[in-house]
Amino acid sequence: MTLLLSWPDSDAPLFEASGFGMFVLTNGLHFLLHQATQADEETSRFFSPIPESDSSNAINRLKEDSSGPNITAIADSALRTYASPVIRRVDNALNAWRATWDLRSNRDSKHERYTFKGDPLPFWWLAKLYLLLHYHGHILQPDSEYASPRAEAPDSHGKSMVQSKVVGWLSSFRGRKFTVNTETENWLPELMKFKQ
Repeated sequence: MTLLLSWPDSDAPLFEASGFGMFVLTNGLHFLLHQATQADEETSRFFSPIPESDSSNAINRLKEDSSGPNITAIADSALRTYASPVIRRVDNALNAWRATWDLRSNRDSKHERYTFKGDPLPFWWLAKLYLLLHYHGHILQPDSEYASPRAEAPDSHGKSMVQSKVVGWLSSFRGRKFTVNTETENWLPELMKFKQ
């Protein structure tokens, strides 16, 4: 994680790792992203709000095309304009992760994209989606597909709704919908076995 946070060269991978190893790193990056957005929300109340027209344009672009590459482009545009140093540092680590993933020499194309845990790229896109929503999600209606799940109630029903929403986003990044029935006890193992 330290290497990702201090990445010096965008043209060289930092290390070699399996798909599962890169998946574990994205989970760590999601934790750092959560901390950074919480800190950013605390300090952002002292700054001017993002113009509603910018947010409306970004959300309309997201609704038209919710693919990972488009989400990345929208998020990167917001980051260039609005990112605080703490968010920029986490985004740099995310970009280091992506460069390492793209430039790795050991690829297991037979098994990559086989399960969620072996295909970490959708989790990277999920982080970019969180960044996009951090800056532009304030204009969304609560029932929107992209309304930030972090604002949901922390009870078990709220958690199930959040989990279902996130699984839907991840499966759409993989190009195949996985419907979550969070009422059953075995939905998480079924998700982990979900194949492309």
